[in-house]
Amino acid sequence: MYKTWTRLESGTNQRYSINNRVYVEKKFIPLEPQPNEDVVVECHRPFAKLNTDEDYKRRVTVLTKLPANHKDKESIAIVVYQGL
Repeated sequence: MYKTWTRLESGTNQRYSINNRVYVEKKFIPLEPQPNEDVVVECHRPFAKLNTDEDYKRRVTVLTKLPANHKDKESIAIVVYQGL
């Protein structure tokens, strides 16, 4: 199961939440109980498309934080191109 979890940062209070969208409004529902830092996986997924060709799309997934037993995979990126 894939869920988007967001870390909410307000001062020193950092909490992980599930990112839900109701119509156009985003709602952040805090996870209870909060996960331990040593089991959290963080990734970034920037998305880009060309202005001249809307059929061409690129998504890059970069793993930025992994548990200690998978630190050797932290520099891996997955690039997906779609279009001709």
